[in-house]
Amino acid sequence: MITAEVLDTEEAPSDSGRAADPEPGPLPTEEETAEPAVPAPVLAARGLGLYAKSRGWVFQDLDLVAYPGEVIVLTGAPGSGRTSALLALAGNFRHTHGEVERTRTALGLVRGVHEPEPLLTAREHLGERHRLLRPAGLPTRRRRREHSSAVDVAAKALPFPADQLVRDLTPLERHLLMVRVALTGEPQLLAVDDADLQLTASEQRILADALRATGRAAIVTAREPAALDPDRIVEITR
Repeated sequence: MITAEVLDTEEAPSDSGRAADPEPGPLPTEEETAEPAVPAPVLAARGLGLYAKSRGWVFQDLDLVAYPGEVIVLTGAPGSGRTSALLALAGNFRHTHGEVERTRTALGLVRGVHEPEPLLTAREHLGERHRLLRPAGLPTRRRRREHSSAVDVAAKALPFPADQLVRDLTPLERHLLMVRVALTGEPQLLAVDDADLQLTASEQRILADALRATGRAAIVTAREPAALDPDRIVEITR
């Protein structure tokens, strides 16, 4: 992990030749002097790792803290275990070493694990997710209205027609659909795999901007993270 520290190298001004200070004004109030509150982390992992007898270390020694609004990229060579690390951070994959604390997390597009059905429309995916999260009980008329309204709002937020079949969506549109589906559960952390696969540099920036616009923390994997302009890059090692 690359870290940087910014040091203030500006020297204090000299008192020589300085004009007289103005009369002191009123002392600042407690609200004016209070520093901005630091948001609580939504994820904290310490020494996270997975060791398998059949293949050795899948990934190891992963330390990561994520805050709301951040986009963090996990990167590494093919076979480095970045997808396994992503799923372990999200709570969808086991780990054998270390510990992780997280708030509510949801998966975006993760191929082979969490991806949309090609023969369903985007609206149908949104409807199904809202239906799964609907409170238990009989589908009353009020609940049906609320369900339909929530699906309409989510569908209008998509940057493409919601009645398109998934098989006709571009790779970027599939990512954006799965982000919108993930937001249905109101998570505080999003996990997205292969954020650069089959996407141009401009499309990667669109995806990263869409993740930031949610206000949630987002952890994504990518082989070439530069175009995503992440807040942090973490290299996965075995």
